[in-house]
Amino acid sequence: MNLLFWILAGVLWLFTVFCAYTGGRSVNDHVVAIFITLCVAIYPALWIGGQQQAFAEILCGVLVLGMMGIAGLFALLIRRREAGWFMPIAYVSQYCYSFSIWGWPVVALWMVYAYFAGESLWPGHWLWIPVILSLWSTTWTYLKIEEVMHFRKGTKGIRLVQVSDIHVSPTMQRKDMIQLAEKINALEPDIVVNTGDMVMPFSEENHDYLIEGLSLIKSPVYCCMGNHDLPIQDTLRQKLADNGIPLLIDEFVDISIKEVPLRIIGLQFHWRAAREKSLSVLEKFPATDALRIGLVHDPRYFHWIEDKFIDVMFCGHTHGGQLGFNMFGIHSSILRWVGVFDQGWFQKDKLHMYVHRGNWHTGLPPRMGISSEITVVEL
Repeated sequence: MNLLFWILAGVLWLFTVFCAYTGGRSVNDHVVAIFITLCVAIYPALWIGGQQQAFAEILCGVLVLGMMGIAGLFALLIRRREAGWFMPIAYVSQYCYSFSIWGWPVVALWMVYAYFAGESLWPGHWLWIPVILSLWSTTWTYLKIEEVMHFRKGTKGIRLVQVSDIHVSPTMQRKDMIQLAEKINALEPDIVVNTGDMVMPFSEENHDYLIEGLSLIKSPVYCCMGNHDLPIQDTLRQKLADNGIPLLIDEFVDISIKEVPLRIIGLQFHWRAAREKSLSVLEKFPATDALRIGLVHDPRYFHWIEDKFIDVMFCGHTHGGQLGFNMFGIHSSILRWVGVFDQGWFQKDKLHMYVHRGNWHTGLPPRMGISSEITVVEL
């Protein structure tokens, strides 16, 4: 039993981490492999402490199934085509990942307690905490898929809808994209903004239904770049342009809606020197009396962008904080504790920023207590 477990654990871990590492093209993508390693590692860690328990055979099966659930998502992703009938595997994977992420803090707290109390390193009944949290937080995100959030930020009578982090992939399928477009059309917006990360690793060569879905939106659509879009920037920009959808990369367009002048600004995503590069672009733009709407994937830019450049910024990138408390009615996350702009509205002087929670449903990273959303802002 012991040897068999470790053989299975090793095979599943190697398969999962190999897929995670080779599926990406950037350093950011490769860092995901570290995250995956930690997610998988909790299952062997629990086996080390629990193999002497009376229910070791059952525990072995449960832990192997957990690792299989995590590996199952990558088995779907490396196919590089829509999951289709295999989507239930992807849904199960979300619970497995969620257990890992909720489980590590519980296990760490138990180990501290066990050390000082002289108890066994096996967490015992404490494991019901991550089990319950993973079941509830993941189920809740599916019950609240694409929650429509309404805000009023002006009296000009312009209805803006924001989407972000669509992450089309084998598990964010064509039907999801079509349904998203239909929901947007039902809101009857005057303008739609898409703040980046339209694709993700494993979908960089197969994303035509992203363009199809965006093209179904009846209102004008404007996009900016996200970090996952960078590997196919030129191709993506051309495909969007062929369908009348501007992808703004360090540029702006002046338009008028309901006789209200608007300037739509789209900034490029940068990992390094983002402050210097973005400010140098903004300083070159001519002055205007129009309402200036900034599309910036990364809310980190809010630290240095001022209201002399932009009036309202729309961002994404942080996925609502990833591990959040929205399921408890608190619109916040752990990331906010460390100073990250995770979700919702932020203000600095006269500059307002909205950070979108993202629109993908299933995949990496998993949603936990934070649902996808469609944002409606009355300007």
